[in-house]
Amino acid sequence: MAKSRPTAEGQPYLSDLASSTSTLHDFSMKLELEIPDSALSALRQAPAEFAACLRLMAAAKLYETGHLSQERAAELAGQSRQDFVLQLSRLGVSPFQGVEEDLVSLSSLP
Repeated sequence: MAKSRPTAEGQPYLSDLASSTSTLHDFSMKLELEIPDSALSALRQAPAEFAACLRLMAAAKLYETGHLSQERAAELAGQSRQDFVLQLSRLGVSPFQGVEEDLVSLSSLP
């Protein structure tokens, strides 16, 4: 496995977690989770609604931490890019990841 390159938050890149001989975009994956009925009841969500919520939250976090581009995160969430950006706002995640650092860098130029 390739040596991990830490992100700004010290987390390995997803591409580093995959086998060096495989690519992440060659396939889709179905993930099965056991969720207690009590959790679904507490959230007052149907299983399909909860699954969509998990996809959105995972996509937003992966975008926020720099693991996915906005386009790929929207794809993971199963939404258009425009709808995903609106959901980011609802979740308190800036749709402008990395822009703040770029502006600080530019302001220090002569």
